[in-house]
Amino acid sequence: MTKERLYIYAIIENLGSTPSNNMWGLNDQKIIFIPHKALSVVASNAPASNFNELSKEELTGLVSIHEKITEALIKDYNVIPLKFGTIVEDKEQLFNFLEETYPRFLTALENIDGKAEFVVETLWDEKKIIEEIVQENPEVQELKQKAESRGRIFGLPIKIKLGKLIFENLESRRKEYVEDILNFLKNYSSDCREGKLTNKAAIMSYSFLIEKTRESEFESKLNQLAEKYQNKLRFKYIGPMAPYSFTNDVFALVDGAFIENARKTLGITGKATPLEIKTAYRSLAHQYHPDKNDDSKETEERMKEIIKAYKILQKVNSKSILIRN
Repeated sequence: MTKERLYIYAIIENLGSTPSNNMWGLNDQKIIFIPHKALSVVASNAPASNFNELSKEELTGLVSIHEKITEALIKDYNVIPLKFGTIVEDKEQLFNFLEETYPRFLTALENIDGKAEFVVETLWDEKKIIEEIVQENPEVQELKQKAESRGRIFGLPIKIKLGKLIFENLESRRKEYVEDILNFLKNYSSDCREGKLTNKAAIMSYSFLIEKTRESEFESKLNQLAEKYQNKLRFKYIGPMAPYSFTNDVFALVDGAFIENARKTLGITGKATPLEIKTAYRSLAHQYHPDKNDDSKETEERMKEIIKAYKILQKVNSKSILIRN
């Protein structure tokens, strides 16, 4: 019997009956629900092609389909979304993974019960803020005048001091804004997580976990902030969406390239058996053990890499992790 690879979109609570389903996933594959105790895995047959071989346009289209599935689910369920590209080799690997992580999934579903994620990004016009600092700060004004009066060369040390002072004021103002915004929005959210800044003009990016019944209230509060900081700050938000930021630490999701690096560290191929992996590990551990290398810092770091690689490949063989293609 041929084993079929499965593409995983999300994990939801098992409500005891198969949800009515008219959803289609990647490459027009029918969405299926795979029950496991109190959980249900939302999946479809995995695409035959490797994602790394696809064009940017093709990948964008598939990511959009993945997101639409999680968006549709969040309307009726508590959803633990998985990142795009998560594939299991067969149901055996899926159930092994679920058994190992089952208690964490139950806790995560309890934490996000009735909630959705909003991502809020705050941006400013740095030039305009600097102009305000110059107008409002006497010390900055004085240094600016001195620098201008002493000319390009003799005024250089003062310009350096001025630049440092403006930077310090900018950072102080940024912290003040971020603290005020966070304190205000935290009152209307269950949890929040800091995100990466993807825009040069952004001063903060946070994800907020919001009760679905309070979504309109949260949007209203964002409008209040926009009015308060009119002409100073701009607010952009995405939501409601599946709570990626509040569930991504529930399970081990390992990138395929990460596994390949682990194999390279041990000097083996993807066809290596568990015994061959263990043999390669023992050989390298014997070679790079600190006791045999006068406690060399370099060999100590190499030994750490070897141990880490071996642990990753052990988990892969036990099928207790998910692999992102």
